[in-house]
Amino acid sequence: DLTLEVTLNEPNTLFPYLIANPAFAPMPEGSADDIKSFATNPIGNGPYKFRDGGFSTDDQDVYLVPYEDYAGEPAHVDEIDLRIYQDPATIYTDFQAGSIDLALLDGDNLATAKEEYPEQVVDVAFPALVYLGFPAYDDRFTPEVREAISMAIDRQAIVDGLLQGNGTPATGLAPEVLAGGGEADCVSCTYDPDAAEAALDAAGGWDGELVLYTYQDPTNERILEAVTNQIRSNLGIEDVGFEALPIDQLYERFGAQSIDGPSLAYAGAAFPHLYALADQMLNPGQLLNV
Repeated sequence: DLTLEVTLNEPNTLFPYLIANPAFAPMPEGSADDIKSFATNPIGNGPYKFRDGGFSTDDQDVYLVPYEDYAGEPAHVDEIDLRIYQDPATIYTDFQAGSIDLALLDGDNLATAKEEYPEQVVDVAFPALVYLGFPAYDDRFTPEVREAISMAIDRQAIVDGLLQGNGTPATGLAPEVLAGGGEADCVSCTYDPDAAEAALDAAGGWDGELVLYTYQDPTNERILEAVTNQIRSNLGIEDVGFEALPIDQLYERFGAQSIDGPSLAYAGAAFPHLYALADQMLNPGQLLNV
């Protein structure tokens, strides 16, 4: 009675990894009858339930209380307040004030927290990659040009200076926290300004403006500012800049193939395997290819 049996139509070696994704969690009977209502008042299999019979998408706080009929170890907390923030900076301010107990921090707030509360900060290796995606439909971005731009970027300097150590320079497609990841298989990921300049010369140089893109995010914008400065210094491309767009506009332009430059993008693994990232970035059916 407590076993879920799945029969596959064909062999799939990734299946054990795929079912680690919450999207493949078993759904209770009848949930598909009104999926919209189920989304705001889901039935799970844990020790907590929604205090107020679900939540609304405009709620600022969502409350969880113990589920009395839970079959496992009972809940240890009488109530959990999941507070929703629009401004990430306010999260750390409230944490400092003692009004929240657990916070997810990034950027400068994370660096400050490591100094002020070193015993309370927990670092977790995240199964994700931040990368420059090139428009494959633009003939200007030949492999040599892409390699030149890659070798002109000092990833370690960006991690140390801008991210204050909160990151790892990529040496391959996926971090070691993912099964199959961690291999140093990206030759052009090594910072080498001389080789970068030679590669660009071999490709015939660069004429005109070079614009890099990202979605609006303070950290992304600081990173792209550093990247454009490094491209200017190491490749001699003077007319280089970047543009930060609302994320919906950026992806609309991806779909319309109207982005005319490299884009700083984020890829997170939906399940704990190298393939989860490889499929996103290398599958021709995906929205953005590199």
